[in-house]
Amino acid sequence: MPTTTPQVKIDAVRHFGQRSIEIVLHGDSYSDACSHAIALGKKHNLTFVHPFDDPDVIAGQGTIAMESCASTKARSTPFSAPSAAAD
Repeated sequence: MPTTTPQVKIDAVRHFGQRSIEIVLHGDSYSDACSHAIALGKKHNLTFVHPFDDPDVIAGQGTIAMESCASTKARSTPFSAPSAAAD
């Protein structure tokens, strides 16, 4: 994540990832952090999963939105961003 990532997001990632993750903050922008993550993945033979530009991630976000809408009587369920539903 970029070094500018809010502490609340870092804490949430740490909480959900618990001992199975290592949080690395790099660069001032998402592009900087993404490039660094890809390089780390190649260096350590890890699979990089893009946080939003991935067909499976997009499908999962759509599923969350559909399930949220189906579980409420409201005509629509507002989301500021698909990933916000998971927060």
